[in-house]
Amino acid sequence: RGKASPANATLIFNSFFYTKLAADRNYSYATYKRIWERRLNVDITKMKQLLIPINVPGVHWLLCRVLTDEKNPLIELYDSFPGNEPPENIVKVLGTLLNDAFGYGAVSYTHLRAHETGRNLVCRLLLEKKK
Repeated sequence: RGKASPANATLIFNSFFYTKLAADRNYSYATYKRIWERRLNVDITKMKQLLIPINVPGVHWLLCRVLTDEKNPLIELYDSFPGNEPPENIVKVLGTLLNDAFGYGAVSYTHLRAHETGRNLVCRLLLEKKK
């Protein structure tokens, strides 16, 4: 299960979350919101940071970090073995969720190469609140 930390307002999703979200053909933000509120007693819009583990089937794991700060919201994708799952696909799935939850839309997408970062950061998507 996902765990929320009130001290730093971080929600860590379980390892099945992204797989379920990406495969959900009947996606409804209201359904996910209801699950978070009833089962976890969490309001995702109050979190400062979301950590989402992502399994690339049969290959490895990635970590997506979402900063929900209204001034500088962004999505960062960390991958120690880049090149298997196009980051654009992951960002698209999570972008829909973030738009529904926070009203954020994409501003600029940067695909980073291995030599550009020592932290295995493979992409960064800057967001802004839609008007």
